[in-house]
Amino acid sequence: MKLEFVADGNFHASSPSSDERYLLVNEQAVKGLGLKTPTDAVGQEVWINDTTKLEIVGVLKDFNYENVGRPIMPLAFRHRKSAYNYLYITVDNTDTHDLTMRIAQSLADLSFSQSFPVSWLDDQGDQKRFSNTQL
Repeated sequence: MKLEFVADGNFHASSPSSDERYLLVNEQAVKGLGLKTPTDAVGQEVWINDTTKLEIVGVLKDFNYENVGRPIMPLAFRHRKSAYNYLYITVDNTDTHDLTMRIAQSLADLSFSQSFPVSWLDDQGDQKRFSNTQL
């Protein structure tokens, strides 16, 4: 999925990964915040949980991130290194090496400041089964 920006752009590559300061929102979030246009949203500061002030640095074109039949709701992406954990995907039989490279590139495009290790559950299961048979 290619995310399209309608105002400004992505997280800043030069921002320290340990200091959460920026936020990306979709068009529905702009409306929910009572702002007139996506351009008006850029530079606005938003309080999260009454403890964290974040600056909106970009607005994404609305996209379906749930079932297609559900309405698109407000969405925000935070850049918080400690919050990135796991991405699970299901794929048909495919070239896992090629897919791993495509996933790694997509994640690198989203976050300049950190790397993402990739592993396949099938491989981990095979390793565990193999190690269990050795016991």
